Amino acid sequence: MTFAASSMPAEGAREPARAADAHSHGEALLRDGVVLMEDVIEPALLEDCAAFIAPEGDYAALGEGAQRTNRGRFFTALAIDGPLADPQVFANPAVLALAHRVLDGDVVLDSFGLIVSLPGSAAQHPHVDGCLFPTSPVEQMLPPYALTLAMPLVRMDERSGTTALHRRSHRGKGGTAPDCMPVVEPGSALVWDYRTRHFGQANRSPDPRPVLFAV
Repeated sequence: MTFAASSMPAEGAREPARAADAHSHGEALLRDGVVLMEDVIEPALLEDCAAFIAPEGDYAALGEGAQRTNRGRFFTALAIDGPLADPQVFANPAVLALAHRVLDGDVVLDSFGLIVSLPGSAAQHPHVDGCLFPTSPVEQMLPPYALTLAMPLVRMDERSGTTALHRRSHRGKGGTAPDCMPVVEPGSALVWDYRTRHFGQANRSPDPRPVLFAV
């Protein structure tokens, strides 16, 4: 990935801004259980990733042997190769800065892959990605211990579907209906606490909705 000299400030000049972003994003994530990080990666790099993953745009073919979550939706692990091996993709500096701040320690990449919602796919049931003590109230008192990253390769909106989230549900608060249904453009990322209730919305568009994910 190459930038013209004037297209991006020097690394040292970006550090104060990155630290400030990590602080504000971290405060939002700790409070709400989810944060939208805008413009963290060049959309052109994501286009390269999409072409590498599905050269003909045939995402349905990737579903063979993949794990299906519900009708029209599946996820699969990805090898960190080609444009996916760019650290901006699998170890994005802005996302890592947030993770280090919120998790307060070393960060481990547990999984990296692609979740695809095909045209006509149904909405998921609300769920959490995981918990340590599912039957104990202590679960909601713990500090964050895992985060989920979603980085869409196409625009996520009302038509293609987005991730609907229940803010503050990681602390046992919030209502029964989702109150966070963000439009996420390619180049932006959605990060949530592992315990935040959420679900993928139905895809009402004629095109697949591929999203890179990491835990």
